[in-house]
Amino acid sequence: MTDTIQKTYLSIEEFSERTGLSPSTIRRRIADGKIPIWQPGGTGTRLLIPIDFLIRESSQINPESRETTASDGRKSREKLAGPMANWRKKQTKSKQKFRGTKGDET
Repeated sequence: MTDTIQKTYLSIEEFSERTGLSPSTIRRRIADGKIPIWQPGGTGTRLLIPIDFLIRESSQINPESRETTASDGRKSREKLAGPMANWRKKQTKSKQKFRGTKGDET
């Protein structure tokens, strides 16, 4: 019976290794209801994730990770669409001010 359970269900750690998501992200998505689980011993016991879910949703499990391979073989992250973080905006503005004042002096 345990062989069948192990083949059809993954622990959080195994799911993490296969998807690249951290265990805390997986637990958060379980709490949000985005990842289905089964608890063989009832509430308060280990969480198992159906392997069918991994197969079915493999392309949508980690949408934040959009790695591309450059021509030289290095992996780089693609920029994601969306608003720029406030701290990044401030950092960019300060760099532009610095470049502007330096350019005016020459």
